[in-house]
Amino acid sequence: MENSLTKLFLKHSFFYTISNVFIRGINFFLLPLYTRLLTPRDYGIVDLITISSNLVNYLVTLEITQAVARFFPEINEDEKKTYSFTSVIFVISTYSVFVFFALAFKNDIKNIFFDSSITDDLYYLSISYFSVNGIFILLQSQLRWGLQVKECNFVNSIVAAITIFFTCLFVIYLKMGPNGVILGFILGNFVGIILSFYFLRNVLKVDYSIYILKKMLYFSLPLVPSSIGAFLSIYVDRIFIKEILSIHELGIYGIAYRFAAIANIIMIGLQSAVTPLIYNNYKKKEAAKEIAKSFYYICFVLLIIFQMMFIWIKEILLVFTTATYYDAWTSVLILTPALGISGLYVFAPGLGIAKKTKFIATISIFSCAINIILNYFLIPIYSINGAAIATLISMLFSTGAFFYLGNKFYYIPYDWKPIFYSITMVVLSGLICNLTNPGIIFKILETIVCVCIIIKIMMGKFSSRILNVYRR
Repeated sequence: MENSLTKLFLKHSFFYTISNVFIRGINFFLLPLYTRLLTPRDYGIVDLITISSNLVNYLVTLEITQAVARFFPEINEDEKKTYSFTSVIFVISTYSVFVFFALAFKNDIKNIFFDSSITDDLYYLSISYFSVNGIFILLQSQLRWGLQVKECNFVNSIVAAITIFFTCLFVIYLKMGPNGVILGFILGNFVGIILSFYFLRNVLKVDYSIYILKKMLYFSLPLVPSSIGAFLSIYVDRIFIKEILSIHELGIYGIAYRFAAIANIIMIGLQSAVTPLIYNNYKKKEAAKEIAKSFYYICFVLLIIFQMMFIWIKEILLVFTTATYYDAWTSVLILTPALGISGLYVFAPGLGIAKKTKFIATISIFSCAINIILNYFLIPIYSINGAAIATLISMLFSTGAFFYLGNKFYYIPYDWKPIFYSITMVVLSGLICNLTNPGIIFKILETIVCVCIIIKIMMGKFSSRILNVYRR
């Protein structure tokens, strides 16, 4: 099987990454629209709504999507039909209950999750978005874990195109502000649901099973606090910024987060490809070595992205935003590595393979606690940069814990030295560049030199060391 997993990983990565670059890349290029037609407060509200959708999804679905991901690789095609239908009925039912309570307790929920000043229209749109997004996430998970790669990426691309089209229509021409952005999200996700159902027509069998539902919930329920902890680890900074600073600063931080998420454009595509393949192939003889090899490919790509952001962030902000958002550049530099490493936990699959969900929950809770404590102390001192620092430290802790504990249950032969050396070089070059403010020519030369050094370290000087690790 040697190299077969890597080849399959690269093939699937290509499709997922192209799709993800299209989806998130276009959204990135919409940032001039957001920064020029939406005030920082308006963007802060949009950011708050999109963030809240993730938390609502964890609570409403009880993370049954994770159960689908875990069990799909181990069951036959007939069983997949029952699992699929059961999970879909469950999620539609729970979201129906959610909508009822959201309407019944509108004022209370507005005060808890949102800015109390948002309009009723925007609140109703938000509830609608939460519901269609949650159902769409489940259906996409079934396509992905059923290894319907092309279908999954096709749906995502169509959803992105429709979302962007209607968002531009509503915001630019109809001047609907935040309402237009959320309405564009709703229409895109609704079309995605229809298309997903079409591609799953041969998988979804009318066969509801209470037994299977209990089995899935037995696995997924312990993951709910884990997911909430992971959510808070990533998004608790927004809550503190909103309460300690203002919605205005939240909007600026949200823009910084968008730019930092450039690292995730590639990362999420690769992550989407590698996770199903790991769980489908981890029992094979050469799987651990192939996973390690794939990990180095991803680290190489991330390091190049980090290097570009560290050198060119000021120029990027100058092109894509207005002067109101320029001060976000320091937060971008701190958040970029934080978001880049946040998805690397998939390369530490030991806890998931061993079904040690309690360990996963513990890591998430500790990471969340670290983030909360650091946000509390750092935001009053360093403003939004304090939130970024808290996020980076908590991500370093959680990712490190996943690799350390995961390797105890499923050993993967990683060599960390070339990665450490490359990171050191990226950070030092970034500090030199941003503290001295050199000219464009110097930045171009610095970029070329640094990229060559990364290539030398990752693929040259330490290649023999890496190969020796594989041989062992």
